[in-house]
Amino acid sequence: MKICWDNLEKLEYKGNGKFQKTGTTNYYIIKKCKKCNNEFLGNIYVNSLYCNYSCSQKGTPKSKKHKKKLSEAIIGEKHFNWGKRKQRIVINCLNCNKKIETYKSLQKRKKCCSRDCLNKYLIKIEARSGKNNSNFGNRKYTDLEYKNWQEYKEKARIESYATYRLYKNKINPKNHKIGRYKYHLDHKYSIHDGFHNDVPIGIISHSNNLQILFCKDNLKKNKNSCITLNELKGEI
Repeated sequence: MKICWDNLEKLEYKGNGKFQKTGTTNYYIIKKCKKCNNEFLGNIYVNSLYCNYSCSQKGTPKSKKHKKKLSEAIIGEKHFNWGKRKQRIVINCLNCNKKIETYKSLQKRKKCCSRDCLNKYLIKIEARSGKNNSNFGNRKYTDLEYKNWQEYKEKARIESYATYRLYKNKINPKNHKIGRYKYHLDHKYSIHDGFHNDVPIGIISHSNNLQILFCKDNLKKNKNSCITLNELKGEI
């Protein structure tokens, strides 16, 4: 008889063909494998038909209807062809005309060989359309700027939460629960503006710059600031 665990010492026979594992409410009975006909101990609450994984993979032979459905799903035009995802193709960068290799499924999204080339290509399109790209909120990052922005944002958030733990009674006097769909820890003078104006992280993560906002209010606020930089420095 096959047994589905190694700790036989924890098994206790309770009568009526039932075994119990000590410390739990699970009961096990002797069952027969549907494939190899060997006896095994299976959970009384689970309809287990096979003694192990290999027997369950062999299973029963597929019916003609099942085989027909599978063939229609593979050949049919309505179903997605998973083979296309693995096909690799060569395309030209729209900015520098350099040849790049990508997956066929990403052909529409992959347009340039790097982020810098993509920015230059977008600037060309905006110049043709006459749109202004001087606004920092709408402007595209270079590779170096994007890396610096990610580092600044992570450090500011880490230090902000460290400050919140120290001054929790001051920042959150009503003791609101912080969570994704509850309340958020917000910066009065935003991290986005702090990065743009080269504000030190110590000022951004100061206790006077932190407040508790409801999730919807914080999402509406987005990257905007409630106060100016001079007002923040005055409070500090």
